[in-house]
Amino acid sequence: MKMTSKKPYVISALTSVVAFSTLVGLSAEASEGKGAMPYVQSGKSAPEGFASIDQLMEIQNYLDRIADSIVAKSEKVDANGYASIGISPEEKALTLHWKGSVPASINQVIKGMQEKYSARVESADYSKLELSAAMDRIQEKWQDNERARIASLSPLADGSGIRVAIVGDVEAARSLAPIRDSTVPVELVVGKKSSFHNNRQLDTSPYFGGARYDTVLGTCSTGFAVEDSSGNPYMLSAGHCVNHPNSGVYIPNTIPSKWEEVNGVLTPSKETAKLVGVKKYSVPALDSAMLAMGSTMARIYRGDTWSRATSTVNGMLGTYEGDYICTSGARTGEHCWGKVYITGVRERMDIAPDPSGYVYDVAWAKNINPGQVMIAHGDSGGPVFQHNQNGYGVNAKGIISMGSGGGGISCTGYTQTEPDTRPDTGCSDYVGFLPVVDLLKSYGSKFHLSTLQGL
Repeated sequence: MKMTSKKPYVISALTSVVAFSTLVGLSAEASEGKGAMPYVQSGKSAPEGFASIDQLMEIQNYLDRIADSIVAKSEKVDANGYASIGISPEEKALTLHWKGSVPASINQVIKGMQEKYSARVESADYSKLELSAAMDRIQEKWQDNERARIASLSPLADGSGIRVAIVGDVEAARSLAPIRDSTVPVELVVGKKSSFHNNRQLDTSPYFGGARYDTVLGTCSTGFAVEDSSGNPYMLSAGHCVNHPNSGVYIPNTIPSKWEEVNGVLTPSKETAKLVGVKKYSVPALDSAMLAMGSTMARIYRGDTWSRATSTVNGMLGTYEGDYICTSGARTGEHCWGKVYITGVRERMDIAPDPSGYVYDVAWAKNINPGQVMIAHGDSGGPVFQHNQNGYGVNAKGIISMGSGGGGISCTGYTQTEPDTRPDTGCSDYVGFLPVVDLLKSYGSKFHLSTLQGL
């Protein structure tokens, strides 16, 4: 995997803050003078049967592109038939769940797959649109009570019904009218609250994804560079990071950073941070925001929390059950081997940006290596991606939104930039993220992903 850096120089995770801050004080022109820098994926072996992550990604990228083509055609010819797609890089296989007869144009895509790959079509009882409508009805009619609270709703991957996760008494929830009167089967499971994870350190213009920024609400990470239809640059990130009347975006110029009270609001201090932008647009229901930061570039930071290595963003792909993904937030750095196990989840949040109280269309992945971190507080908004098999860049998959249960595992395997004083560990081996394809669709045709090719 070839990487580049803002300077051909590797900084140890143990490098002092003073030494680090003197190295990142580059002009915009200097930051574009990027030399090649080799990068070795940290620690964790590939799943059985694969020699490397590149070998796996060659297969996954191909299957994802086939899946994207099927989804695009389904939206044109029969949106009422499509239920879901699952992929298995290990088996070089794709599974399409479809209600009714599969249109000829979609059968043609499947028949055109390379010989070494396989595909099967399984009959679904309900389409994705029908299951979405059923979740709407439950969500609208549901009222919390002291015995049961909805944690999340999601369509079952095989199109047979929906899953509702309950915090509290699952059996009590079964008898409540919104569940009892559902027009599609409902699988009730025990759930738990999810938590936003808002909390590489001193980025310079043009700004990259995976870098730290501060707001009056805390610390978060930049996601992916995008452009509007006029070519103006923006940065995609998590909406809950800037869900405040004062939506200023501050980039630290030294660590640790300082905060001061301004008009009764705790704000990043001018001594240690620079105001570089504001929230310009947002879609609260998808926990997304477009940050106007002056100058951005289609690169994301890779490696650990102090790394200066970057990769180009070559394009984007849809997210499907079975995908392997990586995260790269500013707080904990890069973590791979997250495997997507569910998509299309409506996650109930105590402080959701949307008035409904839900974040929609969340995809969840879990690290296949037990006890290994995927995200922690401060990684929110950061990039979720998969490697491009060309050996250079990455394909955008989503932005980090939340973790499971507010943590639950030890914060080991990364270098903390500042102590975490929260009562929970703040670390999670799960990551809930918002697929980039869905996020850009939600803004209509106003934005498109910024991309670069090569190093």
